[in-house]
Amino acid sequence: MALSAVWLKSEVPADVRNRLRLPLTDEGIDLIAQTSDGKFWAVQAKFKSDPAKAPTYKELSTFSNLAFVHCKDIVLALLAHTSTRPVRKRKLLGNLTEIGLAEWLNTTEEDWALLHT
Repeated sequence: MALSAVWLKSEVPADVRNRLRLPLTDEGIDLIAQTSDGKFWAVQAKFKSDPAKAPTYKELSTFSNLAFVHCKDIVLALLAHTSTRPVRKRKLLGNLTEIGLAEWLNTTEEDWALLHT
């Protein structure tokens, strides 16, 4: 899926913010992405100093709740994290996709080039 726009949460245009009902306060969403077909994704980055510790439901529940309960028109929650382990209790977090440390470490130069186009 191609993205047509990606904004830091603080830089989301007012019309998009209003459409999504995205609050101004920090509740866990770091980025908003818009796909080429007009759908919206909420993105959170989670740094784990110990890569053996998986992100937990408790750490992500506010993010998931904001994306899928409070906001509207967000179809995917994307979590980028630095753990070697998958999110615990992921099935309780809605339509969440994760990119963990293994995926980041296996990203080739060609993959990175695709991200920059």
